Amino acid sequence: MERYGLDMNVEKSKMKKVTRNTNPVKKVTIDRKEFQKVEEFCYLGSKVTANVLKYLGDQNRPYNAIDIATNLHNEYGKTVVQKSLDKLVDQGKVIVKTYGKQKIYGIKQDSSKSFQDVSNELKELDAVDLKLTNELQVCEKELTSFQKNLKDLLSEPTTKDLHIHTSDIDSLIGVLNMKWTQISENPLQVSAEDKERIITDYNKHTKEWRKRKAICMSMVEAILENYPKTKTEFLEEVGIETDESVGVTLPE
Repeated sequence: MERYGLDMNVEKSKMKKVTRNTNPVKKVTIDRKEFQKVEEFCYLGSKVTANVLKYLGDQNRPYNAIDIATNLHNEYGKTVVQKSLDKLVDQGKVIVKTYGKQKIYGIKQDSSKSFQDVSNELKELDAVDLKLTNELQVCEKELTSFQKNLKDLLSEPTTKDLHIHTSDIDSLIGVLNMKWTQISENPLQVSAEDKERIITDYNKHTKEWRKRKAICMSMVEAILENYPKTKTEFLEEVGIETDESVGVTLPE
């Protein structure tokens, strides 16, 4: 080595002496409970972060940390939510804007879509919205019809009520039969004066009946001249019962 102008003694003195560390490595013990706390904290932090990100994505509108914590039903504290937001900002998933002392956070929008793509998506959403609106209107009409039918059914007498009513009618029939038997066996003599009075009253009431019916039907015909529906529909809506609808014939 001297032929190359190197002094081995000098070079050896410049070399650092490497010595092996023979000291024993100290063992570090970790308390199991403390480890579980750290583990739970890490799990909770990731869970909060995921929920905060999902909430911002679902709502797709800006919020501050307090509003987010409140809207999550105060399941997580403001400090934990704030740390999650900071983490999401660092990851580029959430953007933050500072207005004075307040920070507003919002989900980062996908800027890879063109204007035409967004426009097409909006048209598709409008079409879906229109379809759902029409379906909702149909369902509301059906619901109204069902509610009306249910109301009509509930207004009808029950089977129990019909049994009671039938029993009452049977009792009334029995009473009337007894009266009929008594009258049949013991016919009453009607005087000429009573007979004349009955006939007079009958003719009077029949005449009044015919007169009122004529007045009523005249008014109905006048209304029907400008009424868009049929006569039957009008009478049903107003609640007018004619002699024909109840099976009654006006005496001649």
